[in-house]
Amino acid sequence: MNRIQSAVVIGGTSGLGRSIALALAASGARVTVFGRRIPDTAENNIEYQRLNLLCDSLDAVAAHLDADALIYAAGLGRIAPFEDLTDGEIIVDFRTNAEAFARVLHMFQPRLTGERDFFCAAITSITGLISSPMFS
Repeated sequence: MNRIQSAVVIGGTSGLGRSIALALAASGARVTVFGRRIPDTAENNIEYQRLNLLCDSLDAVAAHLDADALIYAAGLGRIAPFEDLTDGEIIVDFRTNAEAFARVLHMFQPRLTGERDFFCAAITSITGLISSPMFS
């Protein structure tokens, strides 16, 4: 029996997040994916919802607090010497990689300490290459 019957994937409309969402859906889980843009193709068991972590309310995410799994794959950044980053890049990177992640994790915190199984992962494509505020 599949232990994950429903999942929330934030940042799941492309890259690693989308790959994880597709794998979860293929295993039979109902997946709700939040991202800045919606893919052109539809997949079985996946519902896509538009979400900009920098300016949108997280109310739509809060409607899925009963999910069995949370995957946060919305990290961003570019590989560059720190002195080459612009002030705007620093603000956006920290708001997405640290602030938004902390807010989402805080929403799901009761699930992390609850008695029912709950799976949580935070992953970005840049984590192996540069230090991210998400993993500080």
